Amino acid sequence: FYTVSDGLDLGQALALAGGPTVAPQSTDVEQTITVRLFRGQASRDLIYEATLDEFVRDADGYPRMAEGDVIEVA
Repeated sequence: FYTVSDGLDLGQALALAGGPTVAPQSTDVEQTITVRLFRGQASRDLIYEATLDEFVRDADGYPRMAEGDVIEVA
């Protein structure tokens, strides 16, 4: 777990955590990695979702982080 400052966006938070890790894959298998941001203490609402390719292309569209947010890269 990482604690981040107010005003940080999702891209900055992932960069501070070392970025998403991508496991080696065989050339025959296509791998899709998805970045998700959940918000809310009790309900954990999905507020952002993008494939890693979409995430990289949309640097201006990253949401701002809030206290208690959870990032999932899978």
